[in-house]
Amino acid sequence: MIQLTLSPFTRQKSKDDLTYGAYKDFLPRLERAFVGTKWKKKGSRTLRTKKKEEVLVHLVSDATIQKINYAYRKKRKSTDVLSFSYAESLVKIFPHEPIGEIFISLDTARKQSRIFKTGILEELAILTVHGVLHVLGYDHEIGVKEAENMRRQEALILKKIGLNREALLER
Repeated sequence: MIQLTLSPFTRQKSKDDLTYGAYKDFLPRLERAFVGTKWKKKGSRTLRTKKKEEVLVHLVSDATIQKINYAYRKKRKSTDVLSFSYAESLVKIFPHEPIGEIFISLDTARKQSRIFKTGILEELAILTVHGVLHVLGYDHEIGVKEAENMRRQEALILKKIGLNREALLER
């Protein structure tokens, strides 16, 4: 099971933002949608877990995500979501460590919600699903087959939460 936790940084930055409260209230529904999702590790090995595995979620600005994007990917532009998986070795040093983190640009999510005619909460859900799948080992950038597999997983999870919207990879 996936446990989605908003980072303390997000709580401080967004405490007056109504989007933060609605998103925080929506996270348990997203967590339930991941039940039964297969975990992928490099190659074709698939992993499953019954215990809760935490993914830390950060809602950040375009300026912040641009800095992170440059620091880790050498790309000088903002993006909608960045994922960092710490589950590669499947060995945790401490039992409370998250298996990964996702950074979502709230600025970009708002822009995309206008462009794609989704609500901000729907857009955040789409970006969260996409980011968590990356943490679990899915990667649409390594080939057509992997991209299709990730797109299918995105659509399945979004459907579980009642969003029959296009997955991020379908746009």
